[in-house]
Amino acid sequence: DSANTNICKAVYEPLVKVYLEEDKLMCTLSNNVPGSEIYYSVDNTYPVQFGEKYYGAFEIPEGDINLRTQCFRNGKPVGRVLVLPRATLIKRIK
Repeated sequence: DSANTNICKAVYEPLVKVYLEEDKLMCTLSNNVPGSEIYYSVDNTYPVQFGEKYYGAFEIPEGDINLRTQCFRNGKPVGRVLVLPRATLIKRIK
């Protein structure tokens, strides 16, 4: 913004990777925003900053849930909230 450059805001969204570990659906998050933090929820908590701060891989529970995740820098949201239903996460398994 300070450079007054128009870029796609999707570069601020967390990168979501999903995999199976034994019978558990596991998820890792990363991003390309230096100095930022990622928050997420799997219990439909909103806004996301009231969810969990991301520190490492976590399990996606069974049920009708959505993963909500967003990047924050200096306590302020960067980019949009990314919302992925469990069914979509299953399709992303690597």
